[in-house]
This record gives sequence, structure tokens and C-alpha cells, in this order.
Amino acid sequence: MNARWAGIDPGLYFVTGSALCARAGRSVAVTAAAAVAGGAGLVQVRDKNLSDADFLVLSRQIWEAIQRGVEGTGRRVPLVINGRIAVSRRLRAGGAG
Repeated sequence: MNARWAGIDPGLYFVTGSALCARAGRSVAVTAAAAVAGGAGLVQVRDKNLSDADFLVLSRQIWEAIQRGVEGTGRRVPLVINGRIAVSRRLRAGGAG
């Protein structure tokens, strides 16, 4: 594996689901943090029903939860955002990624 993947374990890929998290009584960020604690090496944000503004808020919450979860571990867990280029750019401009 090349240096770009250093510290990343792609063996377990977690895809968020806002409706499923709500039914379980947990926020998406809390659920993503639990997935990372359980070994997820990649997290993808999905919610086709949110506006870009709300999707950005959700993505920031998840990013922050991931960062808290990997702090001090040497792990890197990328946040994947599909089909929302403007959101991805704004998230990166805010320090994520």
C-alpha cells in the first residue's frame, strides 16, 4: 500500500444512515464514532434528503466525532462524501481532511 493509505484500514467501510440512526435513538455522529471505535476504517456520509447546508452540518459533526475517536491512536479514518462537491470543498476549507 502506498503512503497515501498510511494509517488507514479500508477493511471495514461504514456508510451512515440518518433514518436508521434516528430509529435507533442515536445521532449519526454518535453512531459513526461507535463504528470507528469498533474498527471502521472509512466513513461515508449519505443522506439524499438533506439540503447542502444541513449536509455540511452533519458532515462536520461526523468529522469531529471521527477525530475524537482516533485521537492518539495513530489511525486515520477518511470521511467520504459522494456527489456533494461544494460540501466537500467547504468541509476541507474548514480544516477537515
